[in-house]
Amino acid sequence: QEKDSLNTSFPVPLGGEDVLYVNGHIAVTVEAVVPPPNMRSNESSIIQPYQTLLFPHTTRKELLEYLSSASAPRPVEQFLLSASPRKSLSDIATDSGISPLTTMDIAAYLIDQGIAISSPIITQHSRLVCSDIHRIQDSVLSFSYAFGPNIDLFNLVAYLTSGWSLGDAMVSLVSSEDREAQSLRASLRYESSSLPENAVLDAGVSFGTHPAGVEEAIELEEILYRMVVWLCSRKVLIHLLEYLVEPVVSDYNTANSMAEETDSSDRHAEKKVDHMPADDLLLQELRNSDCLSGRMSLHAACWRLGVDLGRLRSFIARNRNVRVISRLAAPGDDTMK
Repeated sequence: QEKDSLNTSFPVPLGGEDVLYVNGHIAVTVEAVVPPPNMRSNESSIIQPYQTLLFPHTTRKELLEYLSSASAPRPVEQFLLSASPRKSLSDIATDSGISPLTTMDIAAYLIDQGIAISSPIITQHSRLVCSDIHRIQDSVLSFSYAFGPNIDLFNLVAYLTSGWSLGDAMVSLVSSEDREAQSLRASLRYESSSLPENAVLDAGVSFGTHPAGVEEAIELEEILYRMVVWLCSRKVLIHLLEYLVEPVVSDYNTANSMAEETDSSDRHAEKKVDHMPADDLLLQELRNSDCLSGRMSLHAACWRLGVDLGRLRSFIARNRNVRVISRLAAPGDDTMK
């Protein structure tokens, strides 16, 4: 029976192998090692249930193969079998049947060992930006080793950071006649038949942006998604997160009108509460939970209120009182006053 606390004294490898580049050109496979404690990640203290894990140095398959021959707790194997860049830790706990507390313990341990990093989930709504131009240059050879030499990493990063969502990028990839999309599509087609096994990070990642039954479109989406996961796991790409804000009413007459409406509503609140539309109730919950300050990310708001992300997006689309802004995460985000 699963316990609420996890014994994480078992050894876990950083990865089966890594690549050393001699003179920046010759790739030599070497055995990877776990970094010393002073070089390991300090992210475990900020991991959140609405985040996921990415594996920069190894794959879930390699970890599972190792754990099958090691005396690792069963919950860790269950965790890795359910893990996906598209799933939050909360979803992983649900799908694997592991308690949320144990799931967070496993995630914290994998991060502390330098095996994984925390990340926002990667979905069709993800918007990505380049973290540092130097990271692209530093990743060219390892990216080429993972995905083949015919994909220009600089062009790929430029394509993915053109101001659109990952879903929009996939739509363009499989159907657009734009020169950049055509060029990337041709490169992916060329490499798709010879991708090394270690490039496969997640299966079944298609977002349904292709015409039904088009296998090539599905394959292109999957390859692009794997590349995005790879780039995010090495922090070449980072997320623009969505934050909720409530527009400030600056017009004096509009403000007075709203104040009068509020006074009138207050006088009849007791009678109206049972008949208040669901949107009004959700708006009030967002206000009461400090989710409209511009410091609470969309996923954090969903987790805090127990609201489905799809429902919240539909609510935002219908409601004039709530807007979404996109920006990089900053210290102090996703905390309550």
